[in-house]
Amino acid sequence: MQIKLVFGEREAPLGCEALESLVGNLPDDDQSLAGLFGELARSNIAGVRAAVARKSAISAETVASLASDPSPEVIEALVNDQCRKLSEPAVARIIQRDWSAVNRGIAGSVEDYDHSDVSALAKLLAHNGDPSVRAALASNRGSPKAIVRQLLRDPDADVRRSAQTALGSREIRMPDLISRRETDPVRAFEGDPPPADQALEPNASVQIKLMFDEREVPIGCEALASLVESLPDEDESLIDLFDALARSSAAVVRAAVARKSAISEETVANFASDSSPEVIGALVNAQCRKLSESAIVQIVQRNWSAVNRDIAHNVESFDQSDTTALAKLLAGSADPSVRAALASNSGSPKVVVRQFLNDPDPDVRRLARNTLKR
Repeated sequence: MQIKLVFGEREAPLGCEALESLVGNLPDDDQSLAGLFGELARSNIAGVRAAVARKSAISAETVASLASDPSPEVIEALVNDQCRKLSEPAVARIIQRDWSAVNRGIAGSVEDYDHSDVSALAKLLAHNGDPSVRAALASNRGSPKAIVRQLLRDPDADVRRSAQTALGSREIRMPDLISRRETDPVRAFEGDPPPADQALEPNASVQIKLMFDEREVPIGCEALASLVESLPDEDESLIDLFDALARSSAAVVRAAVARKSAISEETVANFASDSSPEVIGALVNAQCRKLSESAIVQIVQRNWSAVNRDIAHNVESFDQSDTTALAKLLAGSADPSVRAALASNSGSPKVVVRQFLNDPDPDVRRLARNTLKR
């Protein structure tokens, strides 16, 4: 699909940046634009599809089509703005993708999904492996109270606190879920460990507690993520701690670890296969010098436009990759916003930038010309 700006007898094609801006500024609720929005929902530009997903005037058919979109930024826009139009099967399939940021958005407004059984939806979210999703559900005063009461016994301290606050009780005695056990040198665990008769699997999430002398204070996912953010980035003595935290079930914690320069190459390699877009986004921005070529290729092939734009903006910084080969891979992206990011990067190989002078998107061509003039 091609969008043109017509003035008088002249026509000017709109590039990816201009088109995304235009769609974002069109009236949200003008029903006469529903057909146009339906067409724009088939754009190869993720940013345009995300802008369409935010429009209240889009049809139920367009919402259903966008629900299977491969781009996290589109799905996030959809669950935040189309909760009253999304079908129950569509929401369930979105939740099962296990993208934590998206699922937190759903949990934060679970009662607004008009075509879903709120209790069934809340139960599905309450069993999510990421405590930040359960915390969002617990803190939502629109969540079914029966589900929130179950979260009073959650292994994560922040989830329990959020549930207690939502239910309005000041003093709720918590059962003693803590079973003492020796673990790795960190002597710290996220939330409370499972009962002693439930052995942790080898790849189970590390659990963290704060230790004050002989006292143990459970720390929840939100507090833990903030704590990780505040730890020194380059302190090599923290490598073992960061490696342990990299196994957290909370994507916000893993993303915070992914930004630390002190993490090991093994941890970087493990993160490269993480299922969370927020973790991958943090990884490509902070660990470009440690990511292997095979890992970065696998990430690019996921076709998450926001991530690929970040890679394109810094393509020359991926030390373990052939810059020209990586740039050529990105240059083949169907999303012109990725190609535009590559074209605007003065560190991109000139041989690739010159190819963009003939790109079908006018913004990509313009950016390539500007880059080659520098």
